Amino acid sequence: NLSENTFATSTDFKILGNVDPNAQLTLNNEEVYSDKTGGFEKNISLRPGFNPLIFKIKKPLSKEYTITKQIFYQLPENNQTTSTNL
Repeated sequence: NLSENTFATSTDFKILGNVDPNAQLTLNNEEVYSDKTGGFEKNISLRPGFNPLIFKIKKPLSKEYTITKQIFYQLPENNQTTSTNL
């Protein structure tokens, strides 16, 4: 379950979830397919900064629901060592 703002330190991010198996799901306007129990997974690539995730769920004979989340990707800090001459 993604919180309102999630933080990541890797560009690769896997989203796992469940929806009604009869619902149509899109993530950022790209269709996401679920299995017969409604489970789905989607791998995304993050850009530095905030990455919006806009989920749209449409059940047959029902209105569309939109859920918006954000993932903040922070570039890893360089692990540089510093040397000093004494």
